[in-house]
Amino acid sequence: MIKFDFRADLVEHIDSSLVQLGYSINALGVERDNVSRYLMLLIKALRRVPAAKSRRVVMARGFVVPPDSTAGFKMLLKAIEQGSALRPWLSKTVTDPTFRDGLLDDWGIHHFHLGPTMDRKAAAFVSRTEVVAFAVVRPDVVYFLIATGHHSRKAPLVWTQTDLIDIIHQNWPALITTPKSKPPGQALTAERHAEIREMRVNVGVTVSDGTVYYPPGGGSMSNGDGALDYIYQMQLFRSVDGRENAVRANEVQIRAALKLRADCELALKARYEIAFPEGFDIRIFESVSSVEVRLEAS
Repeated sequence: MIKFDFRADLVEHIDSSLVQLGYSINALGVERDNVSRYLMLLIKALRRVPAAKSRRVVMARGFVVPPDSTAGFKMLLKAIEQGSALRPWLSKTVTDPTFRDGLLDDWGIHHFHLGPTMDRKAAAFVSRTEVVAFAVVRPDVVYFLIATGHHSRKAPLVWTQTDLIDIIHQNWPALITTPKSKPPGQALTAERHAEIREMRVNVGVTVSDGTVYYPPGGGSMSNGDGALDYIYQMQLFRSVDGRENAVRANEVQIRAALKLRADCELALKARYEIAFPEGFDIRIFESVSSVEVRLEAS
């Protein structure tokens, strides 16, 4: 008999990963009791907080920052290019792993604050600024779209301005990998996009030349989860299930490979590497010797 619980091992991995990202496990309460919800929290966190790694910076044609934001923007650029953690420049809502970032889920766009100093009230973040820089973050490049105000009263619809997608379309159309469709007639306004996003409904985005894209960020599920997050989660669970099935079907071969008799206790553990959007890796090891067990997932 082989002892294993790869989902319990997954929970341990999520624990350590969330701690490394700056979250308190004890504060997550019942979320931790459901492995599906718990994994979704990690995936969401990995997408919202880009991994600390060196990236190139590319700016859209006409991209500028106001003079009073130049110093803060230069600090951000240095952090990106040196591979420093970008969390200090993100929204403070990243401290809540359950927060739904509609702009990121829907259109795949981050926004960065441009404070030149650390915030007095929240030392883990740079000072908050009215002007923020919108960008598409990829594993090796950050594409800056526009720097503009985001005041809740002065610019309440900045999060649904289709100009954001139009800038990507005009500068780097290859970044948008979601399907195109025929124009629906009249393009939706920012107000209407805001209403629909709040309802968690996915609609196309019409850009200046009439091209219509399915939400470039993948859109949302009806429960508020990001659609791309859900797909990633299902792929990972399928891989876990496949390895569990392979272990059950190949106990004799596994024991032979490890040179263990049938009456010897055998326990296996799964070790995970989970990155978003790059992918994941799952490796199976004998729990005492740490010898890797190579098997084909069914």
